[in-house]
This record gives sequence, C-alpha cells and structure tokens, in this order.
Amino acid sequence: MIRKLWALVRRVVQPRGAAAFLLVAALVGVVVGLTAAALIGAIEGLSRVAEWTGEQLGSTRVAALILVPLGLLIAWAISRRAPEVAGDGVPEAMAAVAIRSGYMPTRSAPLKILATSFTIGFGGSVGREGPIVQIGGAIGSAISRRTGMGEDRVRSMVAAGAGAAIGASFNAPIAGMLFAMEVIIGGFAVRHINSVVVASVAAAVTTRSIVGQEQILRSFPHQLGDPRELILYVGLGLLAVAVAFVFLTALRRSEAARTWGPAWMRPVILGLGVGGLAWLEPD
Repeated sequence: MIRKLWALVRRVVQPRGAAAFLLVAALVGVVVGLTAAALIGAIEGLSRVAEWTGEQLGSTRVAALILVPLGLLIAWAISRRAPEVAGDGVPEAMAAVAIRSGYMPTRSAPLKILATSFTIGFGGSVGREGPIVQIGGAIGSAISRRTGMGEDRVRSMVAAGAGAAIGASFNAPIAGMLFAMEVIIGGFAVRHINSVVVASVAAAVTTRSIVGQEQILRSFPHQLGDPRELILYVGLGLLAVAVAFVFLTALRRSEAARTWGPAWMRPVILGLGVGGLAWLEPD
C-alpha cells in the first residue's frame, strides 16, 4: 500500500517542475510539523511521568537521581543500535548536505524522537533544537529521495526539513528559514530559498494548530532611549563570546573524558552528575 502511494506521488511530481517541487516542500513541512508536535507531546508526557514518580517517592530530588540516569541510559541503548542517533543533530544534517548528497537514514527520525523524549522528559539538561533538526532533515531526505528528485533538490529538501523543524518546534518560521540557509546550506542560493520558506511556514502552521501558541522565542518590547546603550550591547556580545568559549571547551573535554568499567556506566555516571545538580536546585 505504501509503495503504491509513493509511486502515485512520484508520477505526480516528476514531470511538473518547480510547482511540484514546492508541493513536495509543503508536504515535507506538514510531515515535519506533525513530527514536531509528536516530539513535544512525548516530552511533555514523560515529564508528567517524572512528576508522578517524584510524588510517589515523596521527593523530586530522589526522582531526579533515578530518572535522569535512566533516561540517558535508554538513549545510550538506542544509539548503540543506531549510531547515527548519538550525535547532536545539527552536524548530521550539515554533513548530509555537504558530503553525502543529502542522504540521511530514514530510521534516524523515529529513533531520535525516542532518545530525545526520554532524555529531556526525564530531566536531562539538553534542548530539542539539535535533535529536531536531524529529525526534520531525515524526513526531507526520505520524502525527496522517494519521489525521485535529483541530488541538488534532495539537498534542498534536507535543508527545508531542518528549517521547518526549527520553525515548527519554536513557532518561528522566519528563524527556521534563516537557520536552514545560513547553517545547513551555508549560503542564500535562490534555488533553495523557495522550498525552505514553504516548508518552514507549513511546519509552523501545522504544529501550532496542534499544540497551540507555544512561543519559545519571544521578542519583548524595547526602545532605544540613548545611543550610548549600544556600548552595553557590545559588552554583552563580548561576554557571550567568552561564555561560549568556556562552555564549548568544557563540552569538548567532557565528551573526550573516559570512564572505567562497561560502556553503559558512562551515561549512568553523567546522569547522576546532572541529577546531583537537580538535587541541589530542583527547579
């Protein structure tokens, strides 16, 4: 049944040029939007499980010490069977566009949803922006390849899926479009922009219609009262650079750190570390 459906879509798309290309971009956006809503729902559901566990144990601190390592251990077990799930998400999409002709394994999308849901839902100190980029890129890659598109258009759809994922996950289609063009594609080539815009808007509208007005990226009202305020913004930018350097250095060293014993001890030990921080500050 699925093969017949793909064959029908391929017959509609292949002979119709740019219009069909944008139709596929819209399809990618809708599917990514549905997937982003599923990821948000899964994270919220597991967060409720974590809250319920804390209530049953009578302590959110104890629940954190148990559930954070458990979530990381589940994610680790998934990545052992599917190594492509182990990464952050953004580098995988970038590599697919740059060196793999837009190819991303289709199975990485559902497995990344599972790993991300357990990690974040059980209290892991990470965000969903990296994983959703990989999920969206994999969806774009799968749909474009199955509809018989050429290599350049497959790359466009990977970027479109990644941008749509950001737009859907944070209700920010313009940010998703800019992210896809600047980070995933690495430029603003005209042949890519249309598909990225269509997919990002379609994904954001789809997700918003399901989960509501979840606006993570908000623009607060502000007025420049004195041009001298710009000096403070320069200082803030330099401070951000310093903090980013420290953070990336610490992240790189923690990734290279070795642990003794079996491999499964690493997510457990690091999970206990994050759980320990939650013990000190549950919020």
